[in-house]
Parts: sequence; C-alpha cells; structure tokens
Amino acid sequence: GWGIAGFGLAHVLLGAIDLIEHAKE
Repeated sequence: GWGIAGFGLAHVLLGAIDLIEHAKE
C-alpha cells in the first residue's frame, strides 16, 4: 500500500482540486 505517503498525496490533490473548483466560481 501507499501508507502515509499515499494518503498525504491524495489529500494534497483533493485540496488542490477543491481550491481550483472554488476559483472557477
């Protein structure tokens, strides 16, 4: 499994997507 590193990466990606989505509004 990816473990902590994978979780951290997923968290960063989701956070970036969330910021982009808000910026589009």
